[in-house]
Order: sequence, then C-alpha cells, then structure tokens
Amino acid sequence: MHLARLELTHFRCFSKQILALSPHFNVFVGKNGTGKTAILEAIYYLGFGKSFRTHLIRRVIQRDQSHFSVFGKVELAPPEGDPLQQHLSLGIQQDTTGETCIRLNGETVASRADLLGLLPIQLINTESYRLIDSGPIPRREFVDWGVFHVKPAFLPLWRRLRHNLKQRNAALKQKLRSHIPSWDHELAELGETLAVLRQDYCDHYFQTLKPFLERLLPNVPLSFRYYRGWSADSDLKTALEAHLDRDLAVGYTTVGPHRGDLHCHAYGVPAEGVLSRGQQKLLVIAMRLAQGLFLHETAGKGVIYLLDDMAAELDAANRAFVLEVLASLKSQVLLTAIDRQDVGELISMTEIFLNEAHLVPRET
Repeated sequence: MHLARLELTHFRCFSKQILALSPHFNVFVGKNGTGKTAILEAIYYLGFGKSFRTHLIRRVIQRDQSHFSVFGKVELAPPEGDPLQQHLSLGIQQDTTGETCIRLNGETVASRADLLGLLPIQLINTESYRLIDSGPIPRREFVDWGVFHVKPAFLPLWRRLRHNLKQRNAALKQKLRSHIPSWDHELAELGETLAVLRQDYCDHYFQTLKPFLERLLPNVPLSFRYYRGWSADSDLKTALEAHLDRDLAVGYTTVGPHRGDLHCHAYGVPAEGVLSRGQQKLLVIAMRLAQGLFLHETAGKGVIYLLDDMAAELDAANRAFVLEVLASLKSQVLLTAIDRQDVGELISMTEIFLNEAHLVPRET
C-alpha cells in the first residue's frame, strides 16, 4: 500500500499542486518556507483528519481563500491470486468555519474515525520528544493507534466505552448519585476488556521495541510499563465505587481506561526527568520505528512514514540506521531536507525540489 498521488488546493502556500509519489523513498528538498512540511501535513490530514501543526484552521487555509482541500489516491496491494492493482481515493475539505467534508471513493463519510484504518501513518519531526514529556494523553493515543490497527475489536469497544463515560460524567456533574451505578456496570466491563487489549498489545510490542533501543540508546537502561488507569490491586468496578465521592466532587470520572498511560523509566525514574531532549527524540524514533515494524509483522500492513527535517533529529550514523530499517520494511517514506546531503544515498528515491515560488520544477 502506498500513496500514489497527492493533490492540494489552497493548502498553506500551495494554490494548486499535484504530486506523483514513489512507493519507496520521496525526499522534498528546499529552503525554509518552500512548503516541505506543508506536504507532510497534508498527507497527515488524509490519515488523521487533522493537522499535526495547529488546531487553528485559518492557518492551514491559504490566505484570502475560504477553504482548502486535500485529495489522495492510494494504491493497494492486490489480493493473492488477483493480478489487478486496486486503489481507493481519499479527500478532505475544510472551510474557515471548521466545517469538514470527508470523502472516500466519492462517498461522504461521517467522521474522521472512518479514515483511521485506511492510511497508517507515523510522524517523526522536531516535536517528537513531546510524546515523552507531554503527559499521558499522547502516550495513550500512541498505544491506541497500535491496538486499533492489530485488534479489530478495539474501535467498537472504544466507541461504546466513550459513550458510557460521557453519560457517567454528565450524571456526576449533575450530582445524580443514584444514576451512577447504572453506568458503572457496563463501564467496568468495557474498561476491563479494553485494558486487556492494550496490555496484550504492549507486552508483544515491547519485545519488538527492545532491539531498537539497544541500537539507538545503547547505554541507557530503559523500562516500559503499561498503566491501565486504576490500581492493580482492584477490579475497575471496585475502583469506581471507591472513588465515587471524589468523582462527584470534581464532576468527572477519575479512574478507568481513559486515564491509562505508557510509563517509560530511565535509570529507574521517569524518562522525561533524566533524558536530554536529544535522547528523548531518539527514544521516540525507536518507539515509532518499532510500532511500524510490529504492525507489519502482526497485521501485514504497510506504514507511511513522514520524517520532517531528519538532519535536525539524528546524526549521520543514526540517520543511516533509520533509513536502513525503513528500506527493509519496504515502507513508503516521505522526508524533507534543506540539503540533499542530509539524507545520504537512498535507493529508489524520488527527489522533488521545491523553490521559493512553491513549484515543483523537476522530478528524478
């Protein structure tokens, strides 16, 4: 699977741009301000329905325009015995009010969740270290991305749990103590099941992660543990009952799978407290490479890697290692560079040179 064609309209600095992409390595070379990161951001939109750079839609839409659109054609590996190449088309449009239209093969779909399984994407950029030091939400989302792609039961389970949690929190805010038990039974059942899925995923994923850590951070003793969101000494129903008075006081549910986290320790203490920013970036790169490999080995899915300004993240030796891993995965890779020499010699590479006019004058 790979993204074969990308069309941008009124997106960032691009009025209209059409790119044909290689299924292997694509490197976007150009000075700052020529739109390299914007191309990666547009692809991210197709996978997640949102930007990794901003939540303000006005910053994404080209100046003096009312909307943007991103369209992509994805080539799929044909089923065994079927020689014909298959494809699907994805499109997303947003206007200045935030109204969003998402299209899949020409049909409008209801939500961003309908995009998530179609284009697995891993992003590595200058903000990668934030996965380590930004609290539990991004780490929980990191785990759930992996569980979603390898555990088919995850999405319907997660949707039911989110609905239940919303109803319980509404009752807590209104101080409706007598209504809470009716939500606790299902929440406890769903939460326990979700925690098992997450724990099983993490147990296997950690084994895939280990050699990456040994290569990128060989002298740092690291350990990982998945925290399910409540004490290991009790089941979730008991924990919910024990925390009810506290939950009523604050107006929301304080224990449960929505409080889960991926704990990472270095030298026996939380990693964000002792690792340098450079080490945190290496740690996250190892985590994302391992997650892509685990998905490939477990579910046979290819991952699209977006690497923004890799020269700022890695020295030459580690860049060579990362590119070697990506080549072995046969993944589609899209990376940016200010200087061609920053990415070394890549096999089967398409180079797209961007100039200050945001054009693509030649492709090799």
